[in-house]
Amino acid sequence: MFRRIAGVIGAWLLVWAVIRAAPLPAGTAAPEAFLDARCAVYVRYDGWEKHRETWEKTAFAEVLRNGLQPAMQKIGDQILQSLQSLPETSEILQQLQKHLPPVLEHLNAHGLVFGLQLVEPQDGRVQLTLVLPEQAKQEPHLAALIRMVAESNNWKITAVQLRERKIQQVQIADSSWKISWWSEANHLLLLIGTESPELTLDVAEGKKPSLLQSEWFKRVSLPPGYASCLRGYVDGQPLLEALRQLGPGWRKVIEVTGLEDIPAISFHVGAQDRALRSTLTVHLKPGSRKGLAALFPTVEQGIEPYLRGQKALPPLSPRGDVTVQRFDLAQGISQLRPIVQTVADVIDEQESGKSVRDFFDKAGQMPELEWLRELLPHLDSLWVYTDASADGLLSTGILLGVHLQNVAGARKALAKIKSFQNNGFTLQVHRSKYRGVELICLKVQPPTGFGLPLIPTLAIVDDWLFVALYPQPIQGVIARRELAQLSRWKPSPEAEKILASLPSGKARLVGFSESDPRGTVEFLMSVMPMVGGLISAFSGGDFDVTVIPPAQLIAEPLFPNVTLYLAEPDAFRIESYDSLPLNSFFALNWNGGLILLSLWVQFSSLAGN
Repeated sequence: MFRRIAGVIGAWLLVWAVIRAAPLPAGTAAPEAFLDARCAVYVRYDGWEKHRETWEKTAFAEVLRNGLQPAMQKIGDQILQSLQSLPETSEILQQLQKHLPPVLEHLNAHGLVFGLQLVEPQDGRVQLTLVLPEQAKQEPHLAALIRMVAESNNWKITAVQLRERKIQQVQIADSSWKISWWSEANHLLLLIGTESPELTLDVAEGKKPSLLQSEWFKRVSLPPGYASCLRGYVDGQPLLEALRQLGPGWRKVIEVTGLEDIPAISFHVGAQDRALRSTLTVHLKPGSRKGLAALFPTVEQGIEPYLRGQKALPPLSPRGDVTVQRFDLAQGISQLRPIVQTVADVIDEQESGKSVRDFFDKAGQMPELEWLRELLPHLDSLWVYTDASADGLLSTGILLGVHLQNVAGARKALAKIKSFQNNGFTLQVHRSKYRGVELICLKVQPPTGFGLPLIPTLAIVDDWLFVALYPQPIQGVIARRELAQLSRWKPSPEAEKILASLPSGKARLVGFSESDPRGTVEFLMSVMPMVGGLISAFSGGDFDVTVIPPAQLIAEPLFPNVTLYLAEPDAFRIESYDSLPLNSFFALNWNGGLILLSLWVQFSSLAGN
């Protein structure tokens, strides 16, 4: 029971930390002065007080004020009251109510700093360091919470004296892991891992370099162009060193995957005007790259002309989420095989490695997939993806399109798709015409006798190849192409404003995504009263349905979410501008994943046979 409660509390803490944010006042020593410069992972959450005004201007803050926050509070109170009525949880809740609020209050005011150090990962030696800035006075509350967890699990609690510091420790069961905590420089330090606190004390006393001397820390500390409340990075160097220590097989994995060409990944999260903002940067080695690093688009593959109307995109649904992006599928497949093969060989060369080799060899020789092998060279690197709720319920209306380099060659390849039956696996191909365009509908029956209730459909429209789960999304493209009176997608005014604000420089736009969360919010809010009524009925009327706000109060402040994908000579950057980080219902940035899953389910049985 305690673990379930702890999980719920942890989830609420995460939500609270994301919602409320801002940078911390300086203490007598920077929190990062206690983190080793070799940390593989660094995260800094600033709290929210400094950026309160910025936060309150966002559309999401308005949604919370309009009724979502009071509703969440009332629902939380009702859940808490229900838990308090259970004898086995009452004492735990009393302790949480006494000690947790002061820690959370200071967390929201001053934030936290987190670092992960890989000491000897091949031997399981790692150290997680958590620094709570300006929280030295909260040590009794944190200690009480840790003791509550320790006593419930019969973990041993001790106190040790190290370098004139009194340090509390908890030994986690019979493992080498322990929890240590103490106050220093007005900060509260919490260590979780296999190492002695002396590892951190060496850094604090200047015997080892701290994170303040790390180049990646200096780079991530630069302002991203908006008020940032959360930032951090993953340093590839310590991770690669850990993999190399696992043996020559993993050194081969590093070489084949091109991980050395991805030195780090950094991120920022914050707010700007009415938008929630985030930046994710994959840092890359300049020049030629290999493996995974070679799959990122380059500055030569810009898509600005397509978004500015200088080059034509296909007529997509005006009511769908839309993504336009560069990706070389043929290159991706060519890079994928050696990566998967190498990893499988390292894990188990005799079984996993052989199975992977057999799978790729069989798939590469199957006559039933000859059309796919012939099609790949004719595909360009420009893709479109859309998900319109009017074209299919629960994201079954997704549409994936790729520009063609050679239309005639692609038609010749698709003409080779034939019906067949192999070891119980049946593929039926039905060809029909819609407004003069050939639709190729596939009906798949796996050996189990029951397949997915989908009709994957392919068609070439002008110089684009489209794939959908049903014919209707492709028919919509064909109809909009012929009927000028039908509306079609174009970037929203919000997206146009963001595109116009892009600074000129080395970065090139290689991807664009726009999604409107209002339809999803309206749908969810429309079913909430019924759900609330059901809860009330099963709880004896204890649930107050009036806490659910009207849908208009939640949906009207929102605006389309926009994401930009930018290529630079030494980085690939994703910039997001969100009113509410939510796409169309159940889409969640799948970008054609459901289509690929469908095709995988339908053809994997064949490959296996």
